[in-house]
Amino acid sequence: MFGPLRNILTRLQPPVALEGTAAGRPWKMSSGAPTRDYVKGRELRARGELGIHDDIAVLIMSRSLKSTLEGPAYDRYIDTEQTMADASMPEELRWLATYEEIRGGTELPRDFLRRYAVLAAQRTHAFEWIDGALIDQLMNWPHPGPDAQVPFILMLLRGRAYLRMQHEPTTSAVTKHAAALFTHACEAAVRAFTEKA
Repeated sequence: MFGPLRNILTRLQPPVALEGTAAGRPWKMSSGAPTRDYVKGRELRARGELGIHDDIAVLIMSRSLKSTLEGPAYDRYIDTEQTMADASMPEELRWLATYEEIRGGTELPRDFLRRYAVLAAQRTHAFEWIDGALIDQLMNWPHPGPDAQVPFILMLLRGRAYLRMQHEPTTSAVTKHAAALFTHACEAAVRAFTEKA
């Protein structure tokens, strides 16, 4: 009975439009229609202009999303020659085809690696960026989510930080947590990678 009404109310909620600074660098966060087919409903996106070295490339992805992207529907993208040549391919698939995942036996907690996949151009960059506070924020979202099944990406690429996640149901607690998490991720990246290659 309340399901359809809840869906209507969720769609009517105003879009998110936030901006601020982290370590003196500007960032913006907004919500809207999804730009990736794996996101259902609203998408929350953030971008921070960090000014760190372009060679820093680290991706944190929900493990459920990684499984979805590696599924049969995406097999056509995994051909190595096509992966390197196809600029229309979603960036996340190029990462999965290009970078190795950081697995067990690392400095990252097992429960964190069960929920999130971490990929990096250089393993050491992942360990320099992902600190205890970031892990805590990623593992402890306020109710009602996102849970481990919700598509989520946090990454450093081309001198910037990016966040992309499914954002339904939309709650102020989840939005505030996402903003705090993203701000900390930006600060940690600037701290770890300023003037590093």
